[in-house]
Amino acid sequence: MRYSEQQNAELVGEARRRVGGRDPAELGILFTYHKINKVMKRNLASLMAHNLWATTIPIATMQPSLPSGVRMEKNPFWSQLTGDAGDRCWANVDAVYYEFYRRREVNCRRWLLAEWDVFCNGDIRDFFGSLWGEDFVVIDIPKPGWHWFKDVKLLPENLRQKAFGMSPLACSLLSDEAMEKIVLGSWWIDRTVFCELRIATIANAAGVKITPNPSAKPNIKSSGRPAVTGEGLWHPMKE
Repeated sequence: MRYSEQQNAELVGEARRRVGGRDPAELGILFTYHKINKVMKRNLASLMAHNLWATTIPIATMQPSLPSGVRMEKNPFWSQLTGDAGDRCWANVDAVYYEFYRRREVNCRRWLLAEWDVFCNGDIRDFFGSLWGEDFVVIDIPKPGWHWFKDVKLLPENLRQKAFGMSPLACSLLSDEAMEKIVLGSWWIDRTVFCELRIATIANAAGVKITPNPSAKPNIKSSGRPAVTGEGLWHPMKE
């Protein structure tokens, strides 16, 4: 299953009309997970406990799933991107957020992209501070030579000159306006382009300003476990 540009736009429009009459929550936290274990449960519980003012939505990408939240394991769009064994789940996580947004039942001013190994022990508003009102806040913008720039040749030809990167996908904050522009530009995607290159390129092509959050970098590591020395968001916390 792959959307045409028109089908994608129609779904985004339908979702906008569906939620448009509802008072928007200040923040929607999209918490994706592919397994349920004690670490995932701890991370989700802490995230919610420290941000009771936000709307947290667990999103299962594979079985098993929690009783509440959204289930994607049988969604045709997601299944096409990941394969029967979910072998491309890690590389296509951005697609979960796009598909959720097309079919959402909630209205939010901002969206936090979270994953099962994101640990939160503070108020998310404090973590982003003065950047709270920006369109697309990321942890880091990679420099030339970033590994995933190898996928630029796999982008649609009209997007290659707009190629952009961000890293990691987890712990990114988007305004609703930025999210809508990105989802409207996501109709073409297939399973070949890595998520962090893809979402940043779509955003850049749509004129969405991408702002790095350098003060957050000590909390986020590409591998290993960050040293939790204060309050905030931490990734990856797999144990």
